[in-house]
Amino acid sequence: MEHSLSFIFIIIFILLSAFFSGSETAFFSLSKIQLKKLEKSKSKKAKRIFKLLKKPRQLLIIILLGNTIVNVAASSVAAMVAIVIGENLFPKTSAIIVIIFEIILMTFLLLIFGEITPKLIAFSSPEKFAGFSSFFIIILGYILWPVIKILEQISALFTSRKSHQIHENLTSEDFKNLFTSKATQDSLEEKEKKMIAGILRFSSTSAKEIMVPRVDIVAVDSAAGISELKEKIIESGYSRIPIFKKNIDNIVGFVYAKDILLNPEKKTIHSLLRPALFVTENINIQKLLNQFKTRKIQIAIVVDEYGGTSGLLTLEDILEELVGEIMDEYDQELPPLSKISDTEFLISGMFSIAELNHDFELNIDEESYDNLAEFLYDNFNKVPKLNDCFIFENKVKFVVTNIKAQRINYARMTFLNKPDELQN
Repeated sequence: MEHSLSFIFIIIFILLSAFFSGSETAFFSLSKIQLKKLEKSKSKKAKRIFKLLKKPRQLLIIILLGNTIVNVAASSVAAMVAIVIGENLFPKTSAIIVIIFEIILMTFLLLIFGEITPKLIAFSSPEKFAGFSSFFIIILGYILWPVIKILEQISALFTSRKSHQIHENLTSEDFKNLFTSKATQDSLEEKEKKMIAGILRFSSTSAKEIMVPRVDIVAVDSAAGISELKEKIIESGYSRIPIFKKNIDNIVGFVYAKDILLNPEKKTIHSLLRPALFVTENINIQKLLNQFKTRKIQIAIVVDEYGGTSGLLTLEDILEELVGEIMDEYDQELPPLSKISDTEFLISGMFSIAELNHDFELNIDEESYDNLAEFLYDNFNKVPKLNDCFIFENKVKFVVTNIKAQRINYARMTFLNKPDELQN
């Protein structure tokens, strides 16, 4: 009977050890997002949690003190029981061996059931565990108040108070965690998700990632005449044209379309030149945006490590990274997939092969090709020209309809034998 009572006490002490270990993990693994939510909550549990976390040093002392007391108590009771059992059942066995066995057994029990298991449970649901334990922690704080105050003063001699304060400012990582949470994802529309993703990505995006590549730059030689420059502006729809000397790697400045209109007396490109801003490929677009603001310009030339022209970046490109595609009066918005007739479709070169297979029940190898342009390039086995075509599996005919800088922008897909699934 006496041993049974001792075993019950040992179990109770192990459970209390689990309580304190879980409480420590629960309270100190709460994210800043969860803390903000608790601060605004009117529930008693939330108020208790936030009250305790206002004094994290004191909270930690309460938990560790309680855990130490129950662990020592559990080990002491277990040692006494082990000695009595050893004397009765194994009288010839040394007491030291019995104590060593008891220490190993209690260490194992406390480690598994008093530390690891409760910490894992608390880590998976910190808010619930903290809410459950907060009431008992506060009561224990009142009971052990004199001891806690002494320990708090002693610990203050070795640690900085600032290091134990709750940091209420949310970091970008906190916002990322909030954005990727299921609750946030379910409550946002697709456009809102893209915009927030762009904002979170903004500080880590380089110019190279969003610039207009070299092959797509519309530029004019400085030796050309104003009439040729005007034609290029009208043809491209761009209001700022880079000017180069002899080759695209030697950009000497920009000409703005408005300057041509406002200064009709100026008859040469050189007289209309504005200086160019040159930036490296790895410049952060947030930093570049600040340069645009300081210099009051909206365009820059991106150069590679050799000083050659790598691309071009405008204010619009940066803003599109934040808010998505911006359509102006010169942009012609073409959908990635449009129906011409029951058997003909105009498809963007960037259209996903996986989607193409799904929408039209084709059998194009999805592992080999990401988009339609890759697929067409591989089958043409050459740099394609306008109106180049080929037939796939005697089922569909692909015709290149739009090329820009050797890249397939759009192609027309025609079904040779109208399949039943296209009836709808």
